Amino acid sequence: MGDNQSQKAGEGSTLIQAGGNVSIELGVSYAELDRRIDELRRDIAREIVSKAQEMLREAGVQPVPAPLKTLVPLLQYASLEEDRGIQERWAALLANTATTGATTVSLAFIEILRQLSPEEARLLDAFFGWQSDFMLSGRNLSSADALNWQKANWHLLDSPHLAIYLEDLLRHRLIDVEPGIINSEI
Repeated sequence: MGDNQSQKAGEGSTLIQAGGNVSIELGVSYAELDRRIDELRRDIAREIVSKAQEMLREAGVQPVPAPLKTLVPLLQYASLEEDRGIQERWAALLANTATTGATTVSLAFIEILRQLSPEEARLLDAFFGWQSDFMLSGRNLSSADALNWQKANWHLLDSPHLAIYLEDLLRHRLIDVEPGIINSEI
């Protein structure tokens, strides 16, 4: 279908919302849709780069060149993220890449972050805070501690998908729990 035909097909079309920031008209030409998506991705990538630069300035760190093999997939996946919390994580990963190059930022980090949902990220933050509290107190974590935490923080997600989120965090080896806790208690 030529561009003129595509534009004619779009006349009188219905407006739908794709994600939070891109509106798509049914029948709009592919070229126009592609342009809108590219524009949004560039805006998101610019914002993430700006946040990473701000992080580096605040830390007083001079950036080093990042390898393309790391930088390109990082910015490609980051530019797809509409959630502000996950965008912050992309900016932090980019800042780390710009300070250490390829020495400590694995491509696996990019793959894990691109698969992390906002809910999983919030749950991971809560786990990190909880674990840090226990480490500072000098106590060892027990199964009972884990169950008490789950019950006390259920409101974080208020989702029937909590077990799926936990399994996904386990799959990425971002958390570790005793076998049977997730399926038997949730």
